[in-house]
Amino acid sequence: MDTSIFKMSAAQMLSHLYWLHGRNWSIFLLLTIICLTVAGIVASDLRLVICALIVLFIVVPMLMAMLYINFGLDPDCAFNVLPHSLRHGAEGIEACIFAASSPDDDDYDPEHPYRKEYTVKRISYDELLPYQVASDSIIVPVGPHGRGFIYIPASAFDNRARFEAFVNEISQHIARHGVPNKRGTASSSPASSSTSKRK
Repeated sequence: MDTSIFKMSAAQMLSHLYWLHGRNWSIFLLLTIICLTVAGIVASDLRLVICALIVLFIVVPMLMAMLYINFGLDPDCAFNVLPHSLRHGAEGIEACIFAASSPDDDDYDPEHPYRKEYTVKRISYDELLPYQVASDSIIVPVGPHGRGFIYIPASAFDNRARFEAFVNEISQHIARHGVPNKRGTASSSPASSSTSKRK
């Protein structure tokens, strides 16, 4: 079963990286900003307020850049922003990455610009971690520490039933490899959960 060709936007990927890896840091930085601001107001010390602004406008953007460089450029994550399709292989999930057709090609079709498969990335089933469920997609962390992930939207399938069948097969492989349920609810079906389960 193959999905259609799709890709994530850069904003979507950064948002998912934040949920997977940046929440704890952001909570710490938010508390730091609040404490510095309140202390600066109470003590009438402008230097503390300036420190809070430094954290907000310098440290926070640096954190987002670190997430992108450290995790977003990982091969197990970067393929999500390229045009690709997904399918179940014998040993894992295969991401078939496509190149755009050139207008100079004889068989160029502007309605189907991604028709040249140029590489296949294979992700072993034993690397998959319990996924996180949203109303219209799932995120499957990959690797021992979930450095990468596989984004699987329902819109990449012809209908909801095919999406659920694809996800259920992932659930079976995760359960078969006995991965501890630390990042989500692997046994939950997208049909039975329409709210995001992010822990």
